[in-house]
Amino acid sequence: MKRSSFFIRVCVAIVIATLPASANIINVPDDCPTIQEGIDASADGDTVLVQPGTYMENIGFGGRNIVLGSLFLTTRDTSYISVTVIWHANEDFVVKFENGEDSTAIITGFTIKNGPSEEPPSGGIGCIEYSSPIIDHNIIWGYSDSFEGSGITCWEYSNPIISNNIIVDNQAHYIGGGISCAFYSNPVIINNIISDNSAGCGGGIYCRENSNPVIDNNIISRNIAYGRLPFYPYGGAIYCDDSSPEISNNIITRNIAIRHGGGIACEFNGNPVISNNTISKNSAFCGGGIYSAACDPIILGNLIYKNYASDWGGGVRCDLCNVIFSNNTIYGNSAVGGGGIHCNGSSIIIKNTIFWADSASLTDPEIYIDENSSASIIYCDIQGGWEGEGNIDIAPLFRDPENSDYHLMSTECGDPYDSPCIDTGHPDIIDSLLDCSWGLGTILSDMGAYGGGDSVQVGIDERIFQVPDRLTLLQNYPNPFNAVTILNYSLPRSSEIAVSIYNLSGQRVATLYQGIQGGGKHTITWDATNFPSGVYFARLKFGELTQNVKMLLLR
Repeated sequence: MKRSSFFIRVCVAIVIATLPASANIINVPDDCPTIQEGIDASADGDTVLVQPGTYMENIGFGGRNIVLGSLFLTTRDTSYISVTVIWHANEDFVVKFENGEDSTAIITGFTIKNGPSEEPPSGGIGCIEYSSPIIDHNIIWGYSDSFEGSGITCWEYSNPIISNNIIVDNQAHYIGGGISCAFYSNPVIINNIISDNSAGCGGGIYCRENSNPVIDNNIISRNIAYGRLPFYPYGGAIYCDDSSPEISNNIITRNIAIRHGGGIACEFNGNPVISNNTISKNSAFCGGGIYSAACDPIILGNLIYKNYASDWGGGVRCDLCNVIFSNNTIYGNSAVGGGGIHCNGSSIIIKNTIFWADSASLTDPEIYIDENSSASIIYCDIQGGWEGEGNIDIAPLFRDPENSDYHLMSTECGDPYDSPCIDTGHPDIIDSLLDCSWGLGTILSDMGAYGGGDSVQVGIDERIFQVPDRLTLLQNYPNPFNAVTILNYSLPRSSEIAVSIYNLSGQRVATLYQGIQGGGKHTITWDATNFPSGVYFARLKFGELTQNVKMLLLR
């Protein structure tokens, strides 16, 4: 391809050149020989498109809200991710955001590797001081000996969206082998594979100093917390220190902590929400599934399966906590004490939970509550029985536990039997619709991880449906797109809203919806057949609040 003389001039003399207001696509290496020169030649809204190859450089976005992508960006062909490589060149982050970049800054479609610095900060991708880009569809691997966050570091009020990445085989000396969140950083970590990472503490993900990430729908497996002073080997998959993450819908399996919390460990003034996770086959010396100390977690709808501890709490360890534990399936865990759950000096409410096939050599196999703890255990299925309102002791009849399917059997879904855990949950919670994947009863909630209902009974025939507690506009899909794309968003309550489309000049070019809409999740489609290629913004307006996502229309 012939190199554009315009971009040669920009790359050579970027300090005096001025890019046009409209968006440009800058090709590397055809228009600029390196990725950093392409970034330096860009302006907000531009796209830097990188051809396959290995690029030996460190790059920084320098405050530019641009899209940096491999040919995966334009083709959606994932084979371009592994052959478009940014390789570490010196002791720093390979990719750095440190100038307040927002969610219109995107990096997508690369393999990012190496980074052997022992000095903080260093590693794969660094989001520093109010930087909140989108990090999507990358492979981040092979870092060793960094201090913290070997794969991705979020530091000081940085809130990136980390989605659809493979974060594998990273090592941090001290904390956060895969991802580290520190100092009021609240990233959204969604749809990633976080595997085979290691650190002294928090092998997969580490959260500290009032960092409250959303950790949703990830596979977090085979990570290790091995211990290195002054940090202790807690939290093979996830460790939370003075932080309150939302941990939901993840598969957390085969992680190891040398001491506490092979799956999850939470300590010191945190208030995590932990819901609807599969936590399986993790191991630790104390608290094979979850270890919580000096914290106040709310643990909702977890599936905690076949964890192991040689000390206390094969499934869950609660130490000096106030815990609400609802709609969990705890199965096949083992420990010296409290194979299912072990509570020390804690106040705990457990409801709608299944404890089955756990084992312990010194205490009750399913649940151990010490004399310094208080517990309310109601509407649970507990092997061996337990006093309390609504508790039963009947085999739960999972569909296929040998192959890790812990849905409840239901004749309505073609199974030979009905599980006794259907419609036997807490009477204040109901299921309004039968769904063979989630919630089988239509009268009361079901026990276990797949029950819990979707509405709350507040009076005769009066229901308040559960809605999200925050305004959320998700990235459109597909993106880039040709003609048609889909937007998903959530409203915390009924309100007048507007969903509009703007061009790069800030002109509103389409209104997709305007009017009153109820709280909950919504989907809307934009047909851009009559619009030219370019960058557009979708804006969701909810009262005084707005959220935006950047979209790329390519013909």
